[in-house]
Amino acid sequence: MTADGAPFAELLDRADELSQDAHYEGALEVLAVLAGRPGVFASSRYVFLLSRVLRATSRYDAANDVLALLRRDAFLVSRAETERAQIAWIRHQYEQGVEHAVHAVRANPGNAAAHAVLRRVQAPITPSRASAPTGGVAHAAFYVSDGGNFGDLALPVAVRAAFVDARGPVDWLPVHVHQLFDEERLELTNAQRALVVGGGGLFLPDTSPNGNSGWQWNVPRAMLERIEVPVAAYAVGFNLFKGQTFHGDLFRSNLEAFAEQVQFLGLRNHGSVGRVREMLPPRLQDKVRFVPCPTTVLQRTRTGLPPAEAGTGRVLVNAAYDRSSRRFGGGYESFLAGMESFIAQLSASGAEVRFASHLPGDERFVRDIAAQHGRELPVDRLNLMSPEEGFAYYRRASLVVGMRGHASMIPFGLGTPILSIVSHPKMRYFLEDIGRPEWAFDVDRPDLGNALTVRARDVLQHEQRYRADVADLQAMLHEPIEQAAVDLLASASVQDGQPVPS
Repeated sequence: MTADGAPFAELLDRADELSQDAHYEGALEVLAVLAGRPGVFASSRYVFLLSRVLRATSRYDAANDVLALLRRDAFLVSRAETERAQIAWIRHQYEQGVEHAVHAVRANPGNAAAHAVLRRVQAPITPSRASAPTGGVAHAAFYVSDGGNFGDLALPVAVRAAFVDARGPVDWLPVHVHQLFDEERLELTNAQRALVVGGGGLFLPDTSPNGNSGWQWNVPRAMLERIEVPVAAYAVGFNLFKGQTFHGDLFRSNLEAFAEQVQFLGLRNHGSVGRVREMLPPRLQDKVRFVPCPTTVLQRTRTGLPPAEAGTGRVLVNAAYDRSSRRFGGGYESFLAGMESFIAQLSASGAEVRFASHLPGDERFVRDIAAQHGRELPVDRLNLMSPEEGFAYYRRASLVVGMRGHASMIPFGLGTPILSIVSHPKMRYFLEDIGRPEWAFDVDRPDLGNALTVRARDVLQHEQRYRADVADLQAMLHEPIEQAAVDLLASASVQDGQPVPS
């Protein structure tokens, strides 16, 4: 049977699979096959999937028009209007965004996503021309919404702290990477001394996808090439999961254009350095350099931190569930059993074990371990904390056992010993960079519980030794972090004709 004659549900499933694999043009081709069939737009699943794929390929007008077809059911209307508000936010159309979000809330007052996007369109990240600084530094980053991932909340803070530590106070112009980098953002950026892009795992195809760059910064090539100030990628990660790829040539071609434009491409681990160099022509490979994540040196760069509290016996555990099939494969039950064994053994030794949630979705771990093993864990929600509160929280722990990248890098940067549950290559990259691969424990390791217990007990018994080791390792990471900030600002001084600070 040809694709044209394939059952509707089968083709829709195929398009959904392609979309989830970030193969958006392939998904669009399949959806186009269905578009001519009678009654297809009566399927809300088809409409939402088509609009999502259109948005992921930066066909924003078409995505908006498709969503406007949903008019009858209040809950579907609320969902559609929420997505239209999000599209308006991407395009800086804030008045339209408010209209769509208010419509969504009225159609379904319980729609939490509608309330969230309403707050977002009412409070733009980038200031207006009248209130924006000049002669400062533009900072293109992911600025998380209220209640979002604590790691994403802390990261821009850490980047800025590193620049201030290197060269003193800076006037910052925030630019959200997920919004379209348009004429106004270009004008505001060109009025600054430099542009910092990062940090974080921005080289990823399926987080806020767009058809302009193929990675998280939504910058059209024409806008990129008109940036007049020195630009650098700072502590960015090549963030693909195992088995994930960039489809087509969009990312590679835009990565090359970006590399042409920047002073340097600062990648946060040597694994990312290698992957990105492989994708660039030889003439651009020397622009790639190692710039560790600035969260790993927070206690060296962030002023006003409370004192660390050694010897509390508090062990914090974190797990992550985005892209679960890639993280766990078919071994989730085994992982959960291993973690139950670890928590039981450590608790029996007198440790206080708590769960540190960076996102509400992380708390599935607590629910599952309670349901399957009867284990009740207290939960601390960092996504509801300010950066300062979260930093103080991690400073009070004796050990953090994290799965999320920043559930390891942030406590490490605050001087707290860490162990990492590896479900993504970036954590092994980090631990290899600091010469501590023995702190890594693969999520599918058969003896995960016992292996974690042995190492955790050693950390708790010799906590001061581990803390001293962390402090020494931070010193090694601090130099390239600081030097990258110095180099970018020196480039800005040269372009401005100012003396380069020594």
